[in-house]
Amino acid sequence: MGLIENYVDTVRRETGMFGVYPPNQRIRLGDFGVVKAGRFVRHGNIRHLDNSIPVREIVSSVKMNREFKSRKTRKTVLGAAASSRATGAALRARLQLDFDAESAVYFAVAGCTHKQLDSLGAVSNEIVARSKASKWNDDYRVVTALVESENTTVVLAREESSRVVLEADADVPLIDMADASLTLRLTFDSAASENWVTVKPADEQQPLTPFCWFHFIDRNLFGARPTFDPTAESVSAAAGPRAFVPMDENPLRDWNVR
Repeated sequence: MGLIENYVDTVRRETGMFGVYPPNQRIRLGDFGVVKAGRFVRHGNIRHLDNSIPVREIVSSVKMNREFKSRKTRKTVLGAAASSRATGAALRARLQLDFDAESAVYFAVAGCTHKQLDSLGAVSNEIVARSKASKWNDDYRVVTALVESENTTVVLAREESSRVVLEADADVPLIDMADASLTLRLTFDSAASENWVTVKPADEQQPLTPFCWFHFIDRNLFGARPTFDPTAESVSAAAGPRAFVPMDENPLRDWNVR
């Protein structure tokens, strides 16, 4: 399993979310496509289908934040020091990540808004009807909920026993990853990890979407939902009744409100 597939699998297993990669993409409710090699490949939006499906949104009224580090990952926050003896320069606050496992994952998102389809019943009926009429690719996943982030940091460790150090780009006493205004920069990376550090939208009209949730067609003969596999390019093609089912029942567990 590659680095990206491992990221998606870890995020899905530990949090119930689908980790969009790279995390600086912009995804909309109603987007549909396939998941290939751990990446969501967009093919279109249900708004633009013939007899277009109405897409109504429910938008959260509070901002959320979330921080996650996989097992055997240690996070150390170092406060700003008065000065460096060698140079006399002030030292800014730092965040140090020590990864004691290969392909370990760390992410933090702040200033997040949750959005979901309010018209899920109508969408479900239309997609199932299209599937029955052979007018829908049952491999497609449809984005039915998502998280828009004002500040996203993702670090994927390539090697065991690697270290990454991030430094505040302003004079703050400590680094608070729940602060959406925080800006960090990478100052040390022992193993050339895959990293996206404090990625922010260029403007308020085009937010980034680091996480989303899918519904997809389940054609299992016995009505059981197949296990979500982020590397799969197709779902069950068995004969039998179709249902438009979610990848996870509780996508907002463990989020914090600020």
